[in-house]
Amino acid sequence: MPFFFLLHVGIFVVFIPALLISQRQVGNVNRKDFWKVVPKSSPDWMRYMVYFLFAYAAVNFLLYMTKVGFGHAGDPTAQDWRGFSGHWMVFYSASLAILYSAAREWRMFLGA
Repeated sequence: MPFFFLLHVGIFVVFIPALLISQRQVGNVNRKDFWKVVPKSSPDWMRYMVYFLFAYAAVNFLLYMTKVGFGHAGDPTAQDWRGFSGHWMVFYSASLAILYSAAREWRMFLGA
């Protein structure tokens, strides 16, 4: 149970700073172009990983909801771990792509 909760909390620990950094990178760019601008300095495979995990999370959560439904309480079951795993992967991988891209741009800016 504590690890399940920590994975939820950990999303905010890494994703909020990533969003704040990405807002600096984006500036006045249109919202629909957000994912074109933010990870531009990250490798292609990293961007494709985020896209794939987003699709996986959507399908995974729909399957989870058809099996479990709403109103589930108590300790997390194996189905709960699987149902939320896609969301964890999306948020952590998106944070990685954003922060990696920002770090590469910062290094290029410094001339390193």
